[in-house]
Amino acid sequence: MTGDTGAPVAATGLIPGGGELGAVIRAYDWSKTNLGQIDQWPQSLRTATNIVLQSPLPLVMLWGADGIMIYNDAYSAFAGKRHPSLLGSRVLEGWPEVADFNRRVMETGLAGGTLSFKDQQLTLYRNNVPEEVWMDLNYGPVLGENGKPAGVLAIVVETTQRVLAEQALAAERAAVEGANRRLAAESEFLHGLFEQAPSLMAMLSGPDHVFRLTNATFRNLIGGREVLGRPLREAIPEIEGQGFFELVDQVYATGEPFIGAGMKASLRRVPDGPLEDRYLDFIYQPVTNAAGEVTGIFVDGQDVTERLKTERHLRLVVNELNHRVKNTLSMMQAIAAQTFRDGEDLAAAQAAFSARVMALGRANDLLIGENWEGASLGDVIARTAAAHVGDADRFIIDGPVVRLSPKTAMAVSMAMHELATNAVKYGALSSPSGMVEVRWTLAPETTGERLSLTWRESGGPPVVAPARRGFGTRLIERGLAAELGGRVQVLFEPTGVICVVDVSMPPYNDE
Repeated sequence: MTGDTGAPVAATGLIPGGGELGAVIRAYDWSKTNLGQIDQWPQSLRTATNIVLQSPLPLVMLWGADGIMIYNDAYSAFAGKRHPSLLGSRVLEGWPEVADFNRRVMETGLAGGTLSFKDQQLTLYRNNVPEEVWMDLNYGPVLGENGKPAGVLAIVVETTQRVLAEQALAAERAAVEGANRRLAAESEFLHGLFEQAPSLMAMLSGPDHVFRLTNATFRNLIGGREVLGRPLREAIPEIEGQGFFELVDQVYATGEPFIGAGMKASLRRVPDGPLEDRYLDFIYQPVTNAAGEVTGIFVDGQDVTERLKTERHLRLVVNELNHRVKNTLSMMQAIAAQTFRDGEDLAAAQAAFSARVMALGRANDLLIGENWEGASLGDVIARTAAAHVGDADRFIIDGPVVRLSPKTAMAVSMAMHELATNAVKYGALSSPSGMVEVRWTLAPETTGERLSLTWRESGGPPVVAPARRGFGTRLIERGLAAELGGRVQVLFEPTGVICVVDVSMPPYNDE
């Protein structure tokens, strides 16, 4: 017998209301379960079902030893595509992927115990695919007619979105903290590099030339006075009228560097003491931002005052020192200007600058060991390999003896550094199986010999050509080509980066 709504009269009276799930429960053929039809249910089951249906919280009741599932509208939303097949099913069969978890729940609840979980993580197949979900779960027994537990009532509140948001926030916070630590470490390293440099170094900022950085050698030159945060005219007032203020103003206004050799500077190296003449080789190098605007001046130089030697030897030393300092400083200032001009990421720019200065230092060390009479091409490449991987087996270096002038050795060393750095970060040396082959040949020609050199990477990840040539690639292709007077090309082949050098080498003269 049915009423006007079409639902069984007995079910409508015994299980009233309850939203969509109320109607589904009343229409469900419960005879397929061991519960029987609704009019045969014990009062305790009907009462508990009404409580479930009236609750706005996601509730599910697991009745009997089989844990027959009865739930409300809020829980059906949580169940996803598992609804409506979950209704009337055994809980261990309805959620087979978490059967062990639910078996514990049933055992505890039917024994009269309770369970509570905060942000419990489970993997559920609610929509035919595995999902990691987090829930607040609370379980308690439901008493039957005899006053003993006959089922288990579960409150299921999904917290997945909150947990994921908290995890994302924590990951972002950790990433920021890690980046800050790396930035601090890299800044400390760069500061140490400047502090220990044997040459005079200072960084001036803005049109007033405010000191932002000085090293120990520079501070020693000016008598150890503290100048950070002070404008140049205020920090070293005694050089008024000696032309230095006008020079830095000119460099800042024009963006053109100034190189001075043997320039006299009268400095007060003791507080309230007399002026002392010092002779300096130095460069004022403008530093620009991404828009090409001058934002400061990088100062680097040498105090060339002290002599213990004969006048003839003095002239030889000064001439040679000027030659070397100009070459070294020009390259260092070019590295500084290009690195900080293109680098929007300060930490990455600092790291790149530090690595390039260290590469320049290795080239200097090699030339010092050769009494600045030049260096062999093989030694330059071998030192690059040792500095970047420390494992000679990762490089194959093969070719005849080729002597390079000091200036050329510097240029080749910097080019090899840029290639090796790129290989370690992105190319063959970023893979355990990657290799680099550097081979060259010499062929006689009318004015000397023809050098053909190939840097070839293999065994690394697939190579994708960059959208634009970075500073390193420009240094290799333009700087090295200009120095050697030949053709230099970097090829981004899918199987590995290739650098091809084809130049004419005049007879080497080490006099």
